[in-house]
Amino acid sequence: MHISDCRWTRLGTVFALVFTVVAIDAQRIDDRNILNAMEAELERSMSELAEQPDPPFYISYEINDNYRAAVNTTFGRVTRSSESGGTYYDIDLRVGQSEMDNTHLTDRRRFPQVSLGSLASQEGIRNNFWLLTDRTFKQASEELVNVRTRSEIRIDTEGPAFDLAPSVKVSHSELEIPIQFSRTEWEKRLQRISNVFNGHPKLLSGNAQGSVLKNVRFFVNSEGSRIQSDELTYTIVLSATTKAEDGSNLNLSKLFHARKPSGLPSDRELTRTADEIVTTLINLRNAPNIEPYTGPAILSGRAAGVLFHEILGHRLEGHRLKQTNDAQTFKDKINQRVLPESMSVVFDPSMKKFGDTDLLGTYQYDSEGVAGQKVRVIENGILKRFLLGRSTLADEGFRESNGHGRKAVGLKSVARQSNLLVEVEDPYTPAELQEQMIAILKERNLEYGLYFDDIVGGFTITTRSLPNSFTVRPVIVYKIYQDGSRELVRGVDLIGTPLAVFDSVIAAADDAAVFNGQCGAESGNVPVSAISPSILVGQIEVQRASQSRAILPILPPPGSAGS
Repeated sequence: MHISDCRWTRLGTVFALVFTVVAIDAQRIDDRNILNAMEAELERSMSELAEQPDPPFYISYEINDNYRAAVNTTFGRVTRSSESGGTYYDIDLRVGQSEMDNTHLTDRRRFPQVSLGSLASQEGIRNNFWLLTDRTFKQASEELVNVRTRSEIRIDTEGPAFDLAPSVKVSHSELEIPIQFSRTEWEKRLQRISNVFNGHPKLLSGNAQGSVLKNVRFFVNSEGSRIQSDELTYTIVLSATTKAEDGSNLNLSKLFHARKPSGLPSDRELTRTADEIVTTLINLRNAPNIEPYTGPAILSGRAAGVLFHEILGHRLEGHRLKQTNDAQTFKDKINQRVLPESMSVVFDPSMKKFGDTDLLGTYQYDSEGVAGQKVRVIENGILKRFLLGRSTLADEGFRESNGHGRKAVGLKSVARQSNLLVEVEDPYTPAELQEQMIAILKERNLEYGLYFDDIVGGFTITTRSLPNSFTVRPVIVYKIYQDGSRELVRGVDLIGTPLAVFDSVIAAADDAAVFNGQCGAESGNVPVSAISPSILVGQIEVQRASQSRAILPILPPPGSAGS
């Protein structure tokens, strides 16, 4: 069964912010020596294990050296400030053959093959991989026995496909990116921002959080590939929560990512954003709950991006089409129309920015050492391709990776999304899109339609054993009446089934927006982006969102006027 759980946050406008440089790890040996040590131990493992009855035909070693700094402030006070790091050793080891190895037909999440270590010496690196290889080889050998047993009693309906498709040897090395971070400066800056939430006794929390995450990745495999890459992300999150009089929990957050400090918002922009959060939460407290509804709706670019990620993207991840318990929604729809002729969908991990916005789903090489490729999955409404890692499909044209094998540390790579981009020919303006919806309201004699402005996330179910559905969780929703007036409402989830929603897509606007977030699935959390314009859907359904019945706090918050 697959249930994805994706957390999405919107990026803001780009302004300048500068910090000082700190060192990450003075004890780490030279990057070249790290790769040499990994490669030497890998060659020894392949050579020594070749004498086993079922020797490995493929091994990859990976090291992720992480640094993280985080500062949390609440109502103008620092609640947490820390710097930490860790070095993680990871391995992928295959026994059997490329068409059927120890991972064949394993729908379950594998036990993570990862260990902690350091990068202080070549001897230490080799010793860590020696122990990890021994443990992983023993497990892989047991898995292969189970695979062969199952293959004798199960019907193969998929035909020949690769569990690990052939790949080319690559060599890639990046210059290390220096970290620009001063913990004291971040504390002062974020205290000033979160102080904006003071003086609002209806708020239960008002936070400004900042973090810096750096990951240096080292990768070698038995095909001769050597990759050293460096990724650095700066993040600021503004968030606040309150309760409505009926007990409903209300929360809003705005999150900003950048690859450099200069890409983060200024104090003025952050302060303005915090003020907007407060104003919107107060308005939501007074907004009415909406009843269950079916009818036309407009989704902003932010909401539409999440919708495409959930209902389309996950169903185009190729490994699902090999799982017999998956609904395989689009498996037999190659060269069939699934969207209006004016719309195309692209996944492109090489995109670094959209406008001034840095994209989180960017990478040069995927977790399996394959170059990330631009994949046009839908062309002019016609489904053409799937996203593939090195676990490929039997159908002709789908037997090579297109660089979308991705994973979190310690888990098995599967096909995952990168940067999703919805392209539209001859788009409408947002005003024209609203005019079309109002025309539908009058034609159907409906009182109002809905406009979904902002969301917090969503999840989707792709298994056959449960309803093949999705849920998107909006936080800012408006009723749009026939005269064009708007009313803020709350308390709904956007729900549905993928094919029904796609059949109802009517048109799109020219106002593309970016969403960045973390997507959770079988191979763990991976960073992704979705870029989409606003879309008009002829028929959507919403249901009541879950509600808390806890009463508001009896005492006012400390330091408030009523305390």
